[in-house]
Amino acid sequence: MRSALKLYELALVCFGTLRLQTKKKPRLELQRQKDMIFNAIETIYERCAAIKAQIKKEQDLEATVEEMTNRIKDRSFPFLFCF
Repeated sequence: MRSALKLYELALVCFGTLRLQTKKKPRLELQRQKDMIFNAIETIYERCAAIKAQIKKEQDLEATVEEMTNRIKDRSFPFLFCF
């Protein structure tokens, strides 16, 4: 009787562990997918920040070129830009 009870308890423990493992696998898979998505989002934000910095740099350079062009125009060479 005792051995049957122990086997029953062992079966319950094993079944309980099996149930926990089967519930744990989908959660781990979902967590892995969530991590992948957040990593992808982080990569996208980093790329966007780099693109924005490049655009700002180009706009600053264009503004500097325009400012220098206007300085030259305002000096004593108005005939160079009459075309």
